[in-house]
Amino acid sequence: MKIGVITDIHANYLALEAVIDALKKEQCEQWICAGDFIGIGPRPEEVLRRVRQLPNLTAVCGNHELYLRQGLPSQVPNEEGMGEEEIEGQRWQQRQLSAESVAFINQLPKKAMLEVEGKKIMVLHYAMDQEQRYLPIEESSRMRLLALSEQADVIVYGHDHCRSIRCIHGHWLVCCGSLGCPASEKDVARAGIIEITRESGVHVKALDIRYNVKQVLKDIDALAYPSAGEIKQFFYGVNPR
Repeated sequence: MKIGVITDIHANYLALEAVIDALKKEQCEQWICAGDFIGIGPRPEEVLRRVRQLPNLTAVCGNHELYLRQGLPSQVPNEEGMGEEEIEGQRWQQRQLSAESVAFINQLPKKAMLEVEGKKIMVLHYAMDQEQRYLPIEESSRMRLLALSEQADVIVYGHDHCRSIRCIHGHWLVCCGSLGCPASEKDVARAGIIEITRESGVHVKALDIRYNVKQVLKDIDALAYPSAGEIKQFFYGVNPR
């Protein structure tokens, strides 16, 4: 069984399509998304429509989905220092969404479990405290993810846009990296494949998929939504002028 793994799409529809095409060629039969479908990028509604079409999907909400569900900005746990432009950018994202997409977001759990070929997989956006609030990346060791469930053979997560795939004492911790925010790599969409068989157990492969990031940047410029300059600099690796 092959499972396509994606996370942190961040409204980057062109990157998502490129990754879906690549994972289909790899004959993935199931899909996992570890949250942050929306936020930052230019096409949130198209991303959610496309994700809802994926067969056998296991998905959880990320902090950007919680912005919609719980309000902006102070009501969202552990998200600090959000300026007015960032808040308005989040509101812009939310205004693009159809009723169907909002309903999809509202039903997403914070944690999900599935079993494939006798192996248990936990999916979550990131490590949480006892009140199920996301812990800041700089204050949380990824080892905490392992402690969340002693029963999980594989823990799939996101939030930290950097890739980290490790097997520790027989437990896999899989963050394949942000699909939609290439940062300094500029034109790479990240994804992964978890392959599980009863004979050979768990194997994880990382994928870097090239796509037309220049068109995404043009879309951002055309929309001219709040914080566009900062978004291009920090999430797309564009040097400020």
